[in-house]
Formats: sequence, C-alpha cells, structure tokens
Amino acid sequence: MKTLAKILGYGLVLLFVVAALGFAYKYTNGFNEDLKTFYIEYDGVQILTTESKMTFDKEVVHHFDVKYTFDKEDSEPKGYKVKIVSNMTRDFDYTVDGEKYLFSKVGELTSAFEPILHDTFFELYFPESLSFSEVLKKVHSGKSISVPKDALENNPYPFKLLISSYNDKVTYNIEFTFGDNGVEQSGGLTGNTTQPSIPDTSPVVRKFNIGYLTGGDGTNLTNFSIDGPTRAEAGETVIFHINIYDSDYIISGFYIYAFGVSEKPEVTEVNGAFQFVMPTCNVDVRIDLKYTAVTPEPTYRLECDSLGWAGMSVVDLNCPDRAAANETVTFVANIKPGYVSEYKISSITVQLGSGEAYIEDLQPVNGVYTFTMPDAATMDEEVNEGYITLMFYIIPIDM
Repeated sequence: MKTLAKILGYGLVLLFVVAALGFAYKYTNGFNEDLKTFYIEYDGVQILTTESKMTFDKEVVHHFDVKYTFDKEDSEPKGYKVKIVSNMTRDFDYTVDGEKYLFSKVGELTSAFEPILHDTFFELYFPESLSFSEVLKKVHSGKSISVPKDALENNPYPFKLLISSYNDKVTYNIEFTFGDNGVEQSGGLTGNTTQPSIPDTSPVVRKFNIGYLTGGDGTNLTNFSIDGPTRAEAGETVIFHINIYDSDYIISGFYIYAFGVSEKPEVTEVNGAFQFVMPTCNVDVRIDLKYTAVTPEPTYRLECDSLGWAGMSVVDLNCPDRAAANETVTFVANIKPGYVSEYKISSITVQLGSGEAYIEDLQPVNGVYTFTMPDAATMDEEVNEGYITLMFYIIPIDM
C-alpha cells in the first residue's frame, strides 16, 4: 500500500509539473520570452507574442480585449495604455504645405485614429475613405500633404500599435496597415499577401451603427416591422418607417440609447415617417408600444323560471340572456295569445343565483319590465353563482 501511495504521489507531482510547464510555455511564447501576466485578445485569438503584424479591414469595428492572466471575473479593472506611432522599414520625406518632414520624426499618431477606450477593451475603426495621407493630414491640423508614391511600397506596415499593461511591464507591438485585404501576419495570426494600394486623399467619413428594438407593451410583439438604415454618418438625418400589423397597438414614445454622448437625439414624425439626427456614436432606437384594446366587461347570465299554475311555455318573452353589472335591463313579457283566456302574469321578481336572495319586484309599463343589475362584487360572490333568475308567477285569469 505504501508503494502504491508513493506512485500516486509522484504521479500527482508530475501532473502538476506538466501543467505548470504548459502554462509557462503558453505565456512565454514557447519559453522565448518572459512570463506575461497581461495579454490581448483580438477576434477570439489571444495575442501573446511581443511583436506581430496585422492588416485591418476598413468599415469594421476592430475589438481588442485587454486581460490579466490571474484576474477573476469580478476583479477591478487594472487599466492599460494604447499608443499609435510611425513604423519605418525605410524612412522618407513628405511635405506639409511645401515644407519637408521626416516620417520617423512625426511623433505620436494616436489622435489620428481615435481609438475608443473602455475599462477592459478598446476599439479601432477605419472608414473606407481613410488613407495614409489622411492620417498625416490629421496630425498636421488639416494642412495639405504630399507623400512619395513609393512610401507604402517601402513601408508595407507604416504604423505601430503599442498596447501596454498599467505598469508598463508588458507591451505588445503590432505593426499594421489598413485596407481591403489582409497581409501575412506573424505571431500565429494569418491572412493573405495582398499589399495595400496607394491611398487617396479623400476626407474621412465614419459611419456609426444603428439598432432598433421595441419596448413597453410591444416587447414580445412579432406582428411588427421596422424599415430603416443600420449605419449612418454623424450629423446625417436618419429616416425610418414603422409597420404595425396589429390594430390593438399604437406607438407611445421613443428613446434613443446613444453610447458616448450626453445629449440624446430626439425622434420626430414627418409625413408618416420618423427621423433623428445621427450623433457621433453608435445608437439603439427603442420604439415603445401601447396595447389599446379594451378588455370586454364581464357579463352575467339571465335565466327565467316560473311558479304557479303554468310554465314558461305560455309566456311570449323578449329578454337578453346576458347583462353586465350595473346595467339597466329592459325586457317584454306577455302571455301568448293562445293562453290569454286562461292565465296572467301576477308578478316577476329578480333573484340572485338560484333564488337564494331576493332583489326586487317588477311592475310592467305597457308590458315592458325594467331593472338594474347588481354590482360586480355582488354578482361575483360564490353563493350567488354569477347569474340572475327572473321568477315569473303565473296564475289563472280569474284569480
């Protein structure tokens, strides 16, 4: 038994060592770098190598998660730093309003790309019109820029994204460019080998996302549709149409969730369509619906019975079979012509339920009887069984 216990003990130690080595291998890039407790995740892929290369597609929001290896789900965010700088394979001169500048001396370019930073992630967006010249134009406050034609040929990854831990102990350097096609990427990230074309100098126009959802009584309504754009530029008037195929619902209001601005846009109606001015952020438009159908008022049965010398078969009766609480009920009751020489209606009483409680005695006016139904509370009492009995007293004509 002692031998078995030793073997099991050695086995557990060995498993622990293997697990530790595997962990170290993963977070040291195959033992080639120092152990990292800070790493990046992009498009579901962990970035653990200090140096890598990427090409970013345009018109796409690129999402980077920033993570610390030993943090728990509920850990307070530690923070991080993001910087974008120039990256040269071969330096070159470019001109700003005719004056020469060296690309290697351009300094920080972060403001030209406007990364959106959150506690545990950040995002980059490259509009379709973004170009190499436009980046430099932003850095130089919109002045006229001239870049040599071979600048991108000699510098296929002209920018570098620096992502650092809060204490600057770990920094990831991602050399990058942007275009419609990928470039072969190091560090385990793959793409194709198409080089970006020489960019133009058209102005940058960013489009933001638009989502639509329902609220109020229409949260689960399916007989409903919204026709409207899903992307728009800041300052653009967004027009959308709402189609409600259930007449029991109406629009009761709107609310726009604008992520990143304090002043929310307002929705207005113009010629049956709805519109708002797009802010400088993504938005969700909530359409609140109200259910307007009137719930039918409950009604109660009216039953007829007779006492005396004859049954209801001798009565010609025109009376509703149901009525609501507090409703005035009018009915006509006469002895049928074939029996008028034999019987007469002595009286009619209104009773609750099966005759347990008496309400009133009815007297006709030209053969027409009228009474008022009891209130709902009375009718709904279990003992009253939820119905009214009109009790006819029929007696011989000579009584």
